[in-house]
Amino acid sequence: MTFTLKSYQQNALASVEHYFRECQRMENADYAFQEATKELWGRKSDFTPLRGFPEEMPYFCLRVPTGGGKTYLAAKSVALVNHRLLLTEHSVILWLVPSKAIRDQTLAGLRQLDHPYHAALREAGPVTVIDLDEAKALTRSTLETSTVVIVATRQAFQVGDEEIRKVYESSGALMHLFDGLAPEQKAELLKDAEGKTTPYSLANVLRLRRPFIIVDEAHNSRTELAFDTLAKFRPSGIMELTATPDTETTPSNVLHSVSAVELKREEMIKLPIQLETEPDEQKCLAMALDQREQLGIIAAKDHAAGAPYLRPLVLIQAEPKSARKETRHAEWVKRELIENHNVPEEEIVIATGSERGLDALEEEYLGGIFSDKCPVKYVITQKALAEGWDCAFAYVLVSMAGVKSATAVEQLLGRILRQPQAAHRENPALNRSYAYVVSKDFGETAETLRDCLVQASGFNRQEAAEFVAAKSPEQAKLDFKRGGGRIRITPVEVKLGESLDMSKVSATTKKKLKWSNARKTLTFTAPLSQEETEEVQAAAVMDVSREAIAKAGEASRTEAVEIFETPSEKGKAFFVPQMEVLIDGELRLFDEPEAIDYPWELPLYQALASDDQLKELNAAAKVSEGGLIDVDEDQGRVRTKFSRELSRDLGLSYRPENWDEAKLAAWFCRQIHDPWITHASKRAFVAAWLSDLLQKDGIDLARVNR
Repeated sequence: MTFTLKSYQQNALASVEHYFRECQRMENADYAFQEATKELWGRKSDFTPLRGFPEEMPYFCLRVPTGGGKTYLAAKSVALVNHRLLLTEHSVILWLVPSKAIRDQTLAGLRQLDHPYHAALREAGPVTVIDLDEAKALTRSTLETSTVVIVATRQAFQVGDEEIRKVYESSGALMHLFDGLAPEQKAELLKDAEGKTTPYSLANVLRLRRPFIIVDEAHNSRTELAFDTLAKFRPSGIMELTATPDTETTPSNVLHSVSAVELKREEMIKLPIQLETEPDEQKCLAMALDQREQLGIIAAKDHAAGAPYLRPLVLIQAEPKSARKETRHAEWVKRELIENHNVPEEEIVIATGSERGLDALEEEYLGGIFSDKCPVKYVITQKALAEGWDCAFAYVLVSMAGVKSATAVEQLLGRILRQPQAAHRENPALNRSYAYVVSKDFGETAETLRDCLVQASGFNRQEAAEFVAAKSPEQAKLDFKRGGGRIRITPVEVKLGESLDMSKVSATTKKKLKWSNARKTLTFTAPLSQEETEEVQAAAVMDVSREAIAKAGEASRTEAVEIFETPSEKGKAFFVPQMEVLIDGELRLFDEPEAIDYPWELPLYQALASDDQLKELNAAAKVSEGGLIDVDEDQGRVRTKFSRELSRDLGLSYRPENWDEAKLAAWFCRQIHDPWITHASKRAFVAAWLSDLLQKDGIDLARVNR
């Protein structure tokens, strides 16, 4: 399975690489973060160190909205950790996820040889992917011949979890890793409860190896306690990936932020979300089924024409069961589908806390719900899919529970956003998501869904306003909160000949009304739907009043609503200048791919070590050989010894073999990832450059290797 990096992913990784280079150059993560953000974004961002960690430890966050491929970015970053930050061939990566379901998914993807995650990891060289149990039997040969990625839940490192004991308890299988330790290494080990002996624990293995920590979905259960526990492992750095970074408790240092617009442009997510509300639950369900049927027909035609297999799914959020009242729970929804909509039972699966229908599909079909043999078209859930379920086939969300709060559907909404195969289909209907909600207030429902996109999926407010749109023109007029100023409402006032019994009007509808009992005047301050208008009519007794209210309700969602449209929405053309180049006396449109789509040969006469490279080499040597404690001239701060200690510890933990010049040149070549340079040219250039470097005074093979 091949995977091509999207532009926004390349930019995010370039930011990470730039920050790592600055960390090496400045030997201080704080200054490096400020300089990197200034160069990347034009202004310095403040750096907030984690309490309990060295202030100079690299700690940063990539903000990526739901559907942006955070796991893939994390896997690609491992090579940068080794080659740009730690300057070592192998390392230990502690990869933390929020739940056991996501842990199992991540482990499977990172281990599967033909998976894009594994291919991204392999850019770091040989890799070994293990879980926490397997880590208790780590061998020296594994640690010294591969980058070891330990995938675990964050809960496993929090006090109180039963797995925490596995991390700190002594293990005979790890004993050999503590042979021949230098005095500096022994001094850093955790002692047992009596403070006498050194337990042969995984925690101490991690302390020796200075793991780099990747925190996936960092917004979940992000507590100071969790970070205090991680500090015991003396990490070399921490990278967070999340759609919604923390800005208050322990603020994340956001190095790079990806927008939802970039994801849409790169065909990663299905937008806009077309929303339709319907107060009758049976009719709402019927509309969603009809939408799925239309999408299924389109997908089948596309597949017959050569497009990848796709079976659009409906994700139905049921209400929880209640002993006090009748609810639209999972069994009710299933019964409704079978008895009133003639859906075959094999096309329905329930995934709730007590029923694990999706797990059964994994066992029955190769590929689970993605299999073309799988008949399932409807997935009924409550909150069980909030984590660990990622299915790009999910196109339609039905909320039987309404959206009374943003948290009610925020995670489920993210499950219908991912674009199958991360590529647009020819028919635009397959490039959108669909939401059907049991509700009579369209405007409030649309605004709540936008809140979900902002709070849980990492969209900004302006993007969310554009990406939730009414499916029907009639309901579009009720979306008066959209776009902050795009829609202007003119209040509609109606004079009545009687008092209204406002107790018959719901609280939600009352928010859109102003009633003056003294003047007998009713003012519609926002568009009212047909159902809401009927509510207000029920508050009147006289037929003439009810008729006046009906006309005013109609006017509130028609004449009173003025929608601002951009030139593109009005269908006006936008002309963009193009550049032409003169080729063989003829003007042609410039096409960049034509200019770069051939292999480059590197000129050997430039294969010389530059003065800047020699300065970097001397600086790195100074750090590894002892370094200095100094005062920063610009900010007056004392530079501490984190970089020096890290370099020393890694040097003691990863002792290289006796490398010769050819082996070192080959290692350099593997670090240069450039598809436009031929291998022969790269090899010749590096060999010439290294030969020139080794002729400099004071430079030998051991120093270059170090």
